Amino acid sequence: MGCAIVSALQCETMNSSTFPPVHREIAAAVRMCEPTVSWVDTADGARLRVMSFGPDDAPTIVLAHGWACRAEYWLPQIQGLAGEFRVVCYDQRGHGFSSTGDRDIDGDVVGDDLAAVMDAAVASPAIVIGHSMGGISILSWWKRHPEQAKQKSVGAVLANTTLGSIATETRLLPFNNGSELAIRIGRILLGATLPMPRGRLTRDAVRKLVMNPRRTTDEQANFVCEIARTCNAGVRARTALALADLDLGDEAAEAVGVPAVVTTGTFDQVLPDSMGKRIAEIIDRTGHLEALVELETGHTGNIEAPEKFNDIARKLAERYLLTPTEADAEPAAKAG
Repeated sequence: MGCAIVSALQCETMNSSTFPPVHREIAAAVRMCEPTVSWVDTADGARLRVMSFGPDDAPTIVLAHGWACRAEYWLPQIQGLAGEFRVVCYDQRGHGFSSTGDRDIDGDVVGDDLAAVMDAAVASPAIVIGHSMGGISILSWWKRHPEQAKQKSVGAVLANTTLGSIATETRLLPFNNGSELAIRIGRILLGATLPMPRGRLTRDAVRKLVMNPRRTTDEQANFVCEIARTCNAGVRARTALALADLDLGDEAAEAVGVPAVVTTGTFDQVLPDSMGKRIAEIIDRTGHLEALVELETGHTGNIEAPEKFNDIARKLAERYLLTPTEADAEPAAKAG
């Protein structure tokens, strides 16, 4: 692994209350994985933080995080995969240490930002994995930048994600029955710019509403809380309202032109598993569905079931990122 590279801009940003640093234990765990940090500038002035882990010449896996998270959200995947692959993850605009630029976050913007990251930080075809808004980023990327997507990726994992209809279909707000009043109340709550407090009440609420309360550990719930706490409240609110109105259309799923695994959480109340199944059905019709995997998790499948999630990513990468020589040699080695 290469030595960690931290630019003066990042050091300056780390001291900003606008972009608070992640919890010290999470930050220490990420540093132990020796990231290389770089920056990608978008056409509208946003600066996106990119972290790369693992050997530079290894097959690449790209990770796109979801709403109110940041690159460190992928710590279980960084720890589990960076020894075998080059793992690249980035902060969505306005999240983590990335700035906002002149464009507000919406379905188009997150796809364009992924295109900018792929252009600047990924030289060879990769497996691209997105969770929640990160999955939306991949779907939008294929819809808006199909030629680049064909050149830069050989497989995809779409985890706990959707094409739209969040305002009417989410079960995150228990009173949401799809009525106009319920949607209006939901928008008020999601658009609130209140900071996220620490403590058991917050942790228990996240476990109950976001995760599978039957299986989630305190450590996993605390991890998700600490990641989400660092998201700027204004960005969190604006992004939530934009995603509530999201409508990528079926054509975004139809555009995916590589083998794709869709993962859902059977206890996901944020983006119910019916949303992922719809995406899987569309991709299956185009002949590109590798698998639909239903995990016994809530919305944060990669955190709640990290070994299973890493295995999904590893198998897809081994199947489509290995060179023909490596693929031929592996069975021969097993036979010998």
